[in-house]
Amino acid sequence: LPLSSLSSLSSLSSLSSLSLRATSGHSEGQVGIQHSTSMECLYSQPGPQMDPETWRTMERNRVAKFQSLISVIDQSGGFYRIPVERRFCSHVNIPFRITVAGEANSDLEAKFLSDAAALGLVQLKGHRSVGGIRVCLYNAISCEDVQKLASFMSHFMLQNRN
Repeated sequence: LPLSSLSSLSSLSSLSSLSLRATSGHSEGQVGIQHSTSMECLYSQPGPQMDPETWRTMERNRVAKFQSLISVIDQSGGFYRIPVERRFCSHVNIPFRITVAGEANSDLEAKFLSDAAALGLVQLKGHRSVGGIRVCLYNAISCEDVQKLASFMSHFMLQNRN
């Protein structure tokens, strides 16, 4: 599909998900379009160079890491708040804010980042345009690293909740 045709895709807004990605076999300036009913569509098949068991292990780890982090956020009673509607939330990049009385608290976020860095938990600062905290759960991040962060988050919440 030529890139110039993408503006005509607005009529497809009723689709549950539309993923645009470059695919092999398309000439420069074109993208392949994949429709799915789930955001997991891009994770549904191992790549041509990856053996299926490695892929299954990576997928199990991805789900476990996401669940570890999301469970702390969900059980925080609003102390940690994801500013993205859950159905649009990435399972790999998870932004959140620390809130007090329903409002983001940049002082507590700065303390969180400082305390986390002291424990070796780094690169957590959110994007400069939106602030907050952003956790990236890429494949290189181990389940143990995410557990360490989840434990820290629980401890930080208990120590700093009003």
